[in-house]
Amino acid sequence: MQPQADSGLTEDVVFQIDSLSCSNSPGIAYISFKRDNPREYTTTSFQCILKFISKELDPSTGRPEEEGYEDEYQLEEVELSAGGDYIIPSYASFSSEWDRLRSGATATETFSLGAMESIKGTFHSFCTRLQSFHGSRPFTAACDSIIELLNMEPLGGTETPSSSSVHTLQLSGLVTGGGGKVLVRCRMTFTRGQGVTLELGVRAEQESACALVVSVVGG
Repeated sequence: MQPQADSGLTEDVVFQIDSLSCSNSPGIAYISFKRDNPREYTTTSFQCILKFISKELDPSTGRPEEEGYEDEYQLEEVELSAGGDYIIPSYASFSSEWDRLRSGATATETFSLGAMESIKGTFHSFCTRLQSFHGSRPFTAACDSIIELLNMEPLGGTETPSSSSVHTLQLSGLVTGGGGKVLVRCRMTFTRGQGVTLELGVRAEQESACALVVSVVGG
């Protein structure tokens, strides 16, 4: 596995498979990476290449021959993302936790998301997850996409909008690696012809967790 250049990740430990045959297949190899800066949560992709040495079996003994030839096989890339890799769902009483975290790390950002055919620029990576956003139920798609993107726990039934023009989605999660608790409040308004305006409010115990959420939604 090879992360993208300047990813901020360094290979730490590798557990290889010594040998693999029909009798002991499949096998699992393990690779761990460490963050160069523990305060930063890197999102990146890994190029994956399976490298191995193929050996013929000696027909008289059934054992692998001494000599073999090196070979490799290109595998699919692996994504290291915020939702599922760094953030895990966690239940909370939103109002009390939101109030408790007011003295912690906070951020408020506004995103203007137009109609799908006119979306471009810095919102592209986020808005590709909103492709089901259409018609008279815009927030149903938007809510599902944000929940999936961040992998956070929706609270108070806010994952199911009751209005097609105004809605607030409340989310709760934990950031691994010491990031602690993080809450997200998504205030959304929809105007036909203009799309969705999203006000993203984040409160967290750690500044790094707060920055992670904002960077993911911002694309």
